[in-house]
Amino acid sequence: MILPPAIPTYQVPASGIWTRPDNVFLSEEATHALVSCDVTPEEMVNGADHIPIATVLNLRLLQSEPPRRRNFRLTEWETFSEKLAKGLEDMPTTQEITSSLQLNKAVGDITKTIQQAIEAAVPISKPCPFSKKWWTSELSVMKKKINRLSARAYKFRAVTDHDVHTELRKERAIY
Repeated sequence: MILPPAIPTYQVPASGIWTRPDNVFLSEEATHALVSCDVTPEEMVNGADHIPIATVLNLRLLQSEPPRRRNFRLTEWETFSEKLAKGLEDMPTTQEITSSLQLNKAVGDITKTIQQAIEAAVPISKPCPFSKKWWTSELSVMKKKINRLSARAYKFRAVTDHDVHTELRKERAIY
């Protein structure tokens, strides 16, 4: 029990006597995080019969490093193709694969070659934690275009048959 003893938390309506039916418990593992636990009569709302209990815990959040990912949208495809072709040429060509051991080695070699080409041609991205994974630079360009058209359409809002309104509708449909 973390609320100090002998602190009243409830006034009985019939007698007006203060009692303590409210208890605050904290697990043994979490007691190290306890900063304070006390009643806050100044925060008591009109008509309430219980005094609020404020418990403050020091909970530090561990922030993990976001995983490093490759931005395949910005791949230098010429470099990737060259590295992949060179890596595949340098691989030892064997005759027909007849055992699972040979198959596993061939798959490992091909995977290693592809990974080396990816490392050479695909940049590492450091995305903002709030960014949307589906948002692309093309969508940004389209959004700017729609914003500009919206501003022009607003200027011509009194002229309902102006071309800018039609153009804006078409662009919004594409967006």
